[in-house]
Amino acid sequence: THPDVLNVTHNLGVLRWYQGDSAAAERIYRETLALRRQSLGEQHPDVARSLEALAFVYGATGRDAEAEDHYRKALGILRSALGDEHPRVASVLVPVAHLLSDRGDYDEAEPLLRQALAIQSAVMDSSSTVVANTRLHLGQCLGKLGRFAEADSLMAASLSVLADQLGPAHAQTRRAERARAELQTARQRAGGPADGS
Repeated sequence: THPDVLNVTHNLGVLRWYQGDSAAAERIYRETLALRRQSLGEQHPDVARSLEALAFVYGATGRDAEAEDHYRKALGILRSALGDEHPRVASVLVPVAHLLSDRGDYDEAEPLLRQALAIQSAVMDSSSTVVANTRLHLGQCLGKLGRFAEADSLMAASLSVLADQLGPAHAQTRRAERARAELQTARQRAGGPADGS
């Protein structure tokens, strides 16, 4: 099967997802994955793309173990095919870290987020909302680990970029504000100053 046909099939899965048909999206992604494996081999970046798509569906439908497994398989392929510092590696490190954080494995999520942030910071502008969102998530992770000063610094930088790039009323900016307020509350409960000092 020609790669362009597989890309169109993959995009049909994306369309089905956005139409609210997660079962159809999953089926299409599974079929595309099988065809990509058959025509491109197990270690091709497009195979990783299909694994990522399936992982996204699994995560969004509450199948976190399957999601993590597929993200980690994709990560292995991308590291091997593109190198550890490629932006696509960062794009998979972040959702793996999200899954780990969601289950309370902050110590394991932290180094993944730091690596993703380092990759993104090397290839993207400092005012990128992608970098800002990774910085925010790392700040949230560190806050859960009780490292409030570094967490607050990361979250303040994230909030500044999001407010500048998206505006103060944007949903992402407001989410960052809430996250920083939650950090301040946790810091107060732990006996530290609430002002970020």
